[in-house]
Amino acid sequence: AFELDGAMRVAAPEYTRYILLMLLTTVAENDGWELSKVPEREACEQVAEAGGHRVEFVRHVLREYSEADSMDVDASEDARTWALDLPRVSREFASELLLEVMGIGTKEDDPVPKDCMELQSMLSKWKERVFNIDELPVEASQLRGLALVEPCKVNPSEMKVWPFIEDMLPRAHSERFRVLFERREQWLWKDLEPYVAPLDTGAPTTKVDVLLMKYCRTIQPSADAPKLYSKR
Repeated sequence: AFELDGAMRVAAPEYTRYILLMLLTTVAENDGWELSKVPEREACEQVAEAGGHRVEFVRHVLREYSEADSMDVDASEDARTWALDLPRVSREFASELLLEVMGIGTKEDDPVPKDCMELQSMLSKWKERVFNIDELPVEASQLRGLALVEPCKVNPSEMKVWPFIEDMLPRAHSERFRVLFERREQWLWKDLEPYVAPLDTGAPTTKVDVLLMKYCRTIQPSADAPKLYSKR
């Protein structure tokens, strides 16, 4: 949320991603500009002017997806430069691609879609979506919490991407774990963690270890094998 004209506003995710796209384009078109040092005033004014956007919202998006690079106390706020959080920006476009290609539109849709996509094809389309900018990470590890990467049942050497977006899963603990174990009977912690960790609000009953004890059983096939988590 951000303040505009004295009121708090919430922008649609699609509009936020569009502004991010405009910011990336603007940086690429200006010689000498870097994704790690985006000049706030110039970048926001150029994006706002090019698309008729409110400069306040462009500034909000830039700050939301960046860390301040220059915090000179003598400089005004709009004279700051910002380093874009490149993994986070890249994940936004991966999320957009998954929503489009897999036909998922809203949180009311089925959180366990029946469609998948070949991994290399998905990575290629994702790379195009971010203009093949080398600094933006486009790799399977960036999909944690957005999708599950699994071997194809027919051809195990071929990896498939199944959209499984954490934000779309139920927030209620029992429902969250029900959906998780409907999707997979057993989970490795590296795959389960991005779907459980966001439930921890700091309250004692939401601690990850408490939730795991309440909803999961652990199986360890051998002493040197990783633990597997299944439904309790």
